[in-house]
Amino acid sequence: MEFARQLQATVDPAIKDRDQRMYEAKEKALADGVVSRNAWEKAPLTASSDSGDVSQMMPMNLFTAVCWPVGVAPHTWQSCASAGSTIGQKGAFYAAKVIAATAYDLYTQPELRKEIQDEFDAQDREPYAPMYDGE
Repeated sequence: MEFARQLQATVDPAIKDRDQRMYEAKEKALADGVVSRNAWEKAPLTASSDSGDVSQMMPMNLFTAVCWPVGVAPHTWQSCASAGSTIGQKGAFYAAKVIAATAYDLYTQPELRKEIQDEFDAQDREPYAPMYDGE
């Protein structure tokens, strides 16, 4: 935890405060809980993901696991140092457990898969068309 605090001390306090609000981690170096799926509404994130096209074609899940201190941005020396430490190793192990448990639930509960698919199908959206068609 001391290493996380040392890394956190090197980031912009305004960013740290924003992230602490979002992750409901006031005065904490590491987030430690499950936040609402709408937590981004409290403090919007600016990030990119390759999941956009996938989420237009099928139900998709996205979650994050703690691998660096609250307030540390990806692609920085602080995130690299943390991800290569026991903080990152524990976060990756936790993420693997979440993925395995989710897969188990989906394979063993066909009614859950149907509920998810029905919710996806009920969304009012434009038919999917890729932005780049290869030409």
